[in-house]
Amino acid sequence: MNSSFLKKFLKLFLDAIYTTTIPSRIYALKLVREARRAKNITDLVNIAYNVRMPLLKQMSIRPLQVPWEIRILLGLLWVLRPKRILEIGTAGGGTLFLFSQVADPNAIIISIDLPGGPFGGGYPEWKIPLYKSFKRYPSQKIFLIRANSHDTKTLNLVKKILGNHKLDFLFI
Repeated sequence: MNSSFLKKFLKLFLDAIYTTTIPSRIYALKLVREARRAKNITDLVNIAYNVRMPLLKQMSIRPLQVPWEIRILLGLLWVLRPKRILEIGTAGGGTLFLFSQVADPNAIIISIDLPGGPFGGGYPEWKIPLYKSFKRYPSQKIFLIRANSHDTKTLNLVKKILGNHKLDFLFI
């Protein structure tokens, strides 16, 4: 069998596994369960960095930031309880998860990511339900915008979502 064919077949097979919502839902339930057990910010950070699905390496939300840096930032956000958060660059979804855990119960959380972006941006569509499940409170709203953050249309969409309100926290 041709190794190129085998690689393509394996990639298609694994993509089919990832794109089914079952592993994503199981992982989301696992994250939510662990987040509810968290007693402090350190616990939340550990969840984001360490909770994974066995055998599914792509099923991770591990943040790109250094753990102690994000822990300090989350400490500040815990006190401030922002109501309107904008994240530019969703990456693996780790900071989106963490921000939703420390935000106000009625927060609007917006994450913009460019599919196929130059910095490795763009998450597959199967991750959308996973990211939307990050709400700590049912009253929180998570908006996922898959577009160029420099585009005027994207800016107008963010303004529409925020209404007449200003951002409390911007993370780039």
